[in-house]
Amino acid sequence: MTLQILGEFLGTFILVLLGNGVVAANVLGKTKSENAGWVTIAIGWGLAVAVAVWLHYYPHWEETKDSSLILASFATAPAIRHSWSNFLGEAFDGGLLMLLIMAMGHYRLEGGFGTIIIGFLIMAVGFSLGPTTGYAMNPARDLGPRIMHALLPIKNKGTSDWGYAWIPATGSIVGAVIAGLLYQWMLTLH
Repeated sequence: MTLQILGEFLGTFILVLLGNGVVAANVLGKTKSENAGWVTIAIGWGLAVAVAVWLHYYPHWEETKDSSLILASFATAPAIRHSWSNFLGEAFDGGLLMLLIMAMGHYRLEGGFGTIIIGFLIMAVGFSLGPTTGYAMNPARDLGPRIMHALLPIKNKGTSDWGYAWIPATGSIVGAVIAGLLYQWMLTLH
């Protein structure tokens, strides 16, 4: 169990490091990627997720037989601050991601091809829905970095914006649950 917890921690660390690294390079002054734009961020996050899924997918899902544990494995700042709209945006993009990944589960994509598709999916969601809220799509994506921001002694870092933290943390969960229920319902129609 300790090894699995450590693996989960390191996998999340790698995902957040790669994804937020591209954001930092884009927004911080005097970097070679300063002001590279939203496309760079979406591509960076897409690649970060593809790498993390590829590293994580095979060992974990091959070992996990309990569907309730698989289910339990299911976290940014908005462009325009409007809590209800931001919450709906996070719920929608998180739900869309979950729905499409569950639909992909019906196809056996060999050779890691599924991880590439998921990376492209992250990019597509980032391009289309991401600019409004930053598209956390997963509570860990926002909450872990926000906690580290609060704890690390970074000069001129400002507030960690805890008033907004509930939106990416809960919106993506609500969206994923709704997507799961919708997907199960769609399977009954088939």
